[in-house]
Formats: sequence, structure tokens, C-alpha cells
Amino acid sequence: MKGIFITVIACLLVACGGVVKQQSALPADFKIETYINKFNEDSVFPNGTAGWSYWFFAPGVTDTLSIKTSRIYLSNASHSPHTHPADEAFYILQGPVIVHINGNERTLQTGDFYYCPSFS
Repeated sequence: MKGIFITVIACLLVACGGVVKQQSALPADFKIETYINKFNEDSVFPNGTAGWSYWFFAPGVTDTLSIKTSRIYLSNASHSPHTHPADEAFYILQGPVIVHINGNERTLQTGDFYYCPSFS
């Protein structure tokens, strides 16, 4: 079945007293392999009948950034409009894709990028 690939980059900046976290704190047992990842279709997570997602960072690797790639089958919507507490950014690898932001709908094409502020 043909599908649409969407790369989703969701960024969450952790604020402390209105100031964004400035200092990187690598764990004492730091290993560079933890921060290097290669896509493997055998490790994807199903999105119901809509397709699948692959998260590039394992849980706990970072608390301020989440990056995934998703495949959404042409005949299925991934989910109804909703919000997230974090900002999100999307780069469309193959379109068209319909997006909703604050009640506005747009059709994006291959190569389009859009930013979705938190709770939008």
C-alpha cells in the first residue's frame, strides 16, 4: 500500500523561571552510541490502521526534544485534530497532507514544512 512519509520533529523547551535550560548535562555513564540511531523498519510502532511511527531517541535520552518519522497510508487519516503541550514541526517527504492548526485547514505538498505552536 502506498503511503505518505512525514517526519515529525517535536521540540519542548524546558523553562526554569522563564529562562530556557542553558547547560547540557551529559550522564556520568555517557556513551556516544546512545545518541546515534539508524532507522530500522522492524522497530516501528503501529499507528492503529493509519500507518506507523519510528522514534529516533529512546525514552529517557532527552527531556527536551523528540524526533520521529511516520508513515501514514493514503487511505487513512492518522488521527483527528488534537493539541500537544510541546511545539511541533513537520517536514513533508511525500504529499499531499492535510493539516489543521487552530481551526484552519491547509493542504501541504512534498517539500513543505510547517511549525505548530504548543496547544494549537
